Amino acid sequence: MPFVFGYGSLMNPESAGKTLCRSLCRDDFQCATLRNYMRSWTAPSCIRLQEKEGGVRPCDGLFLVTSH
Repeated sequence: MPFVFGYGSLMNPESAGKTLCRSLCRDDFQCATLRNYMRSWTAPSCIRLQEKEGGVRPCDGLFLVTSH
């Protein structure tokens, strides 16, 4: 079973649901510790921002990558 380790806005079911393109509830979340890994901001990618008016626009950004 795949897992998504997240923090910040991914801890919010509504925000995580937008990221994963499906509805989530609190039961979908579990506390876990990812040992012997560290956070790094090294995965550049094209990111799209969804605007309140419904439009989408690209922006520069980095995804969080876990490194062993």
